[in-house]
Amino acid sequence: MLWAIRLTLLGKRFPKGHYEKRVWQEIVHEVLDTITQEDFMKTLLEIDASAFFQIITIAFNNPSVQYDFLLKGRGSQVNLMQDTKRSMSHAEIIKRISDYCLLTLEEGSEVRLQYLFFIASIAEEDQELRD
Repeated sequence: MLWAIRLTLLGKRFPKGHYEKRVWQEIVHEVLDTITQEDFMKTLLEIDASAFFQIITIAFNNPSVQYDFLLKGRGSQVNLMQDTKRSMSHAEIIKRISDYCLLTLEEGSEVRLQYLFFIASIAEEDQELRD
C-alpha cells in the first residue's frame, strides 16, 4: 500500500505510465488529504512509520512538482457532485500529523521518534533553502 501511494505521489501510474499534470495535481491533494486522516494515518504508521514519513517528505522537497502543487492548491476541475474539496497545504499536513503524533502517541514511542526526525529533516531542508 505504501509503495502504491509513493508511486502515485511521484506521478507514476501502475503498472506503467504517468499522470497528466492537471490530473496529477488533483491526485496529490486527494492522496495527501486521505493519508493524513487520523484512522488512515494510524494504520500506515503501524505498518511502517519510517516509510510513511519518507513518503510525506515527497511533498516537502523543494524544488519539486509536488511542493508546487501544494502551494498552488487544487486545479480548476469540473465538479459534477458540487462538493468542495479542500486544497491541502504544507501547514495542514504538519498540523494533522502533529496532532496525531503528539496528542495520541506515548512519549518515547518509536513512531513519535520517527515523527520528530521527520519534522527535524524538513525544518533543516527549509533552513538550507533560506541560507
